Amino acid sequence: MLYLTIKAFHVIAIVIWIGGMLLAALLLVSMRPVAGPFLLPDDRLLVALQRWDRRVTTPAMASVWVLGLALAMLGHWFVAAWLSAKLVLVLALSALHGVQAGTLRRLMANGTRRKPGAMLRFAPLGILLSVGAIVVLVIFKPF
Repeated sequence: MLYLTIKAFHVIAIVIWIGGMLLAALLLVSMRPVAGPFLLPDDRLLVALQRWDRRVTTPAMASVWVLGLALAMLGHWFVAAWLSAKLVLVLALSALHGVQAGTLRRLMANGTRRKPGAMLRFAPLGILLSVGAIVVLVIFKPF
């Protein structure tokens, strides 16, 4: 019962974390100019997103890590190769979250207004592909 309870909270935290990352990724992608001048969204939107990231998305990411490691220990999964592959993808998502949070912080700091880096253009696709690969690894446990 403990394992299933931890697993349920792990999945809830994943949904919240990935939802917050996709929200930030889509906002940052929309800030990249296609043609014409670089336009920032309203400051209130950036403040709200940064507040959401600090209060909801980041704690959800920490919960995913803590609960996921607890599940791995309870299930004795640390020797499984599929878990190592999954952890690499989760680490990459965590790093991307750090890049997104840093970009939001720079956009809000001291009135500095620089457009987000080109790497963030592919963030939504990277998030979706990583989550898809993680789901396949968890469900099929291929190796």
